[in-house]
Amino acid sequence: MNSAARTALAAAATVIACSATAVPAQAAKQDVYRGNTDDGRKVKFVADADGAVIRGAVTTMTNCGQRFDPFRARFDLDRPLDRSRRASFADEGSIVEQDDRFSARYRYDIEGERKGPHALSGSFDLEVVFRKDGDEYATCTAEEVGFEARNDDREAEAQR
Repeated sequence: MNSAARTALAAAATVIACSATAVPAQAAKQDVYRGNTDDGRKVKFVADADGAVIRGAVTTMTNCGQRFDPFRARFDLDRPLDRSRRASFADEGSIVEQDDRFSARYRYDIEGERKGPHALSGSFDLEVVFRKDGDEYATCTAEEVGFEARNDDREAEAQR
């Protein structure tokens, strides 16, 4: 191997070694808000560095009428939300879960707003329609359920 080839090989090895030890770019700051619904169930929202909610998860109890017991339901908010700014957010969605015989369609409508620098509050509606072999057999609802969620910066700093 001639000296030009050795020099090129050494330079390439140096570049590869330096890139392997480079510090990865820091992930964008995200704040997590945790709290409860009016019925004592959990909510969680994640906001981006600008304070806009980008995703979340909500659990609540639904009323299924006289024939069925109340049903605990969960729905997730995924990107992109219909509307999300630092001051407020809103989203409507529909999710279907199914197997060979049964299906459940979750329809939700949620709105929230910022209450100070570390808190979110709002309300949501949820309807879950259950079907067996294509025929509807139960509808469970949760209407105007309120929620509150907080971001404790000390807790967030400890997790980073």
